[in-house]
Amino acid sequence: LRLIDAVTEEIREADKGIRAEAAENAAALLLQTIPGIGPFRSLLLAAELTPISRFETPDKLASYAGLAPRTRSSGGVTRYGRTPGGANRWVRGELVSAIPTHVRLAPESPLTKHYERTKERIGWAKARVATARKLARVIHRMLETGDWLTPRSIPEDVPFLEKPPLKLWMLAAAIRAGVLPHDEFGLRS
Repeated sequence: LRLIDAVTEEIREADKGIRAEAAENAAALLLQTIPGIGPFRSLLLAAELTPISRFETPDKLASYAGLAPRTRSSGGVTRYGRTPGGANRWVRGELVSAIPTHVRLAPESPLTKHYERTKERIGWAKARVATARKLARVIHRMLETGDWLTPRSIPEDVPFLEKPPLKLWMLAAAIRAGVLPHDEFGLRS
């Protein structure tokens, strides 16, 4: 039991360190405004994706994350294959695993609606990946503009989470003032 207590205390200390680092990282704070992305996930994504200028377009980010399947076309037939081998599996895993949490925390968001529509058509597993691809596009736009106060539309008319502006401004002000804790539930609204 002493070993379990010691390991538990080490885990708590590591958690505090990760939360403190995420609270100081501008990109991580920005990503935490998305329901389903907390300090751990945001810090990993910020570390792997910044500087965002490495990815000229959202599609290149989706490809880097392994969210765009290989395609082969011949004779008017297009076949979709597996994830590219050189994809960043950390980013893919975090984006795909963020979807169920996002769906639970933001049932009215455009990403949730896209997930629900797609799930009916192709099943939950493929729908998660397709929705994660849309989330990657949103993240690209957020990191590119640094905008976490004003909802916008990203290219090709994909809605940008559409949080009500007053609620979003109040959330941003609370984060900057240090009123909200930087944990899994502090930034969820």
